[in-house]
Amino acid sequence: MPAEDPRRYIRIHADLSARIKDGRLPSGTLLSIGLIADEWSVARETVQRSIRMLEADGLVTRYPGIGWQVN
Repeated sequence: MPAEDPRRYIRIHADLSARIKDGRLPSGTLLSIGLIADEWSVARETVQRSIRMLEADGLVTRYPGIGWQVN
């Protein structure tokens, strides 16, 4: 697999953040790392990095054993 653009996670973060803020990803939505990775054609680790940024922004919460949920 070729190396991924290191800024890709930033673009994914911005896209997910916009979706959360405009209601396309409403509160309570569980984020699927696999689906997002497929949508963007990136590794799951890239998506996880983006989602950790969303958590730092206070937009999502991680629930062990469940996943990431939109606040």
